[in-house]
Amino acid sequence: MNKVIVVFELASEEMAKKITNILPEALLLLSSEIPADISIYLKLDADGLWLYSESFAPFHLDLFYAEFIAKRSKLIARELLVRAANPKGGAKETKRALDLTAGLGRDSIILTLAGYQVIMLENNPYLAVILNYLSIKFAKQLPNLQVIYANHNQFLTESTNCYDLIYYDPMFEDGKMALAKKDMQLIDLLVKSHPTLEQNDKLLLWQLLKTHCQNKIIVKRDNKQQQAFANIEPTYSIKGKTVRFDVYQC
Repeated sequence: MNKVIVVFELASEEMAKKITNILPEALLLLSSEIPADISIYLKLDADGLWLYSESFAPFHLDLFYAEFIAKRSKLIARELLVRAANPKGGAKETKRALDLTAGLGRDSIILTLAGYQVIMLENNPYLAVILNYLSIKFAKQLPNLQVIYANHNQFLTESTNCYDLIYYDPMFEDGKMALAKKDMQLIDLLVKSHPTLEQNDKLLLWQLLKTHCQNKIIVKRDNKQQQAFANIEPTYSIKGKTVRFDVYQC
């Protein structure tokens, strides 16, 4: 069964329909109707959204996001990504940012907390549903967050919009993944459960990025990795202990 499965209790039916409205198709089931042969699914109950799989204990997404938002809000100016985006201080006005590979949305949350209006692109259907839930459930804390279920190359090819900042984390596309954290392991699980045919033409992507960028392109890299785009040096980089953010001025 390759559909995205969302199991819900009767009181959560409205939310189940809302979070799956970005997918062309999804399978909504009452808690009493869970098939015995499914290995991964999302579940909505009175406590929020959970990810269930054969490989892990149930993962409570509400708790994960609540803790992440609370922790990052306190020291947002110190975040490496924020320093890369605004080296001279915080954004003075709301700016538009595009996250090409949102995953669970951690970096998009950071940009939103720093004052950006963020559009998250995600090509994995399970992750897209989770991100849609994030944007709805945490709308008060993250009022400028939106998700689009799309491949980034296709989206950029068809779009006519420009963005102050375009953010790109090619970790899973490059096949080099630091999976020490539980949430990263879950992303890996979801990506493998619904593999997609990503266009990995970096030259084409670079051309598309330049077309849609008004200010900066930021690329997340492991410190041991070379720059994402061959023979194109970043304007500057902000380095941490294990990762860095390469910044390309448009």
